[in-house]
Amino acid sequence: MSWSVLLALAYTAGWIPLFALRAETVYESLPHYDSRRERISVVSSVLSMSSQVTLSCVTVGNLDVIPVVPAVVSFLIFSVGLGIWFWGRFQIGPLFTRRLPEEAPRRLQTQGVFGIVRHPLFLGMLIAALAPLLLVPRLYLGVTFAACCVALSIQAVLEEKRLLLQLGAEYETYCRKVKRLVPGIW
Repeated sequence: MSWSVLLALAYTAGWIPLFALRAETVYESLPHYDSRRERISVVSSVLSMSSQVTLSCVTVGNLDVIPVVPAVVSFLIFSVGLGIWFWGRFQIGPLFTRRLPEEAPRRLQTQGVFGIVRHPLFLGMLIAALAPLLLVPRLYLGVTFAACCVALSIQAVLEEKRLLLQLGAEYETYCRKVKRLVPGIW
């Protein structure tokens, strides 16, 4: 088995828990979103991330030669993305506990990774999705990654509107202190 296939399998295996351990299941939660726009945003996020993951894994797996140093750097970046995602997911609550969109969080998380960005799960997913693109810069991977960025950014904005209604002034104060998706920038 070639190194490219092993790396593609590692990327694939890394994504499985991110989809399996979501804080909410997509199909169960879709009817509970208040707006059509938010439902479209959620579906767009899932479709764009699924496309990026699939195309990345197939592209990496089909490489004839894989340069060692870029492959290691790409895998480390991928691991950082997974680590950020898991850090945020553990802070949200038990891994196998799901909630519906209308259910307010048990408590507002402002420490740990939530003290760095308001949407660490989205940030972790974007970092993990970027890793294969850095190893194999292809236009189609750049386009699908850009779609992921747009979809998750829109979803973050819409989710914040809901959280503001659920959590009120405490969430508004938190939003003034902590950036949305890119630490220190946005």
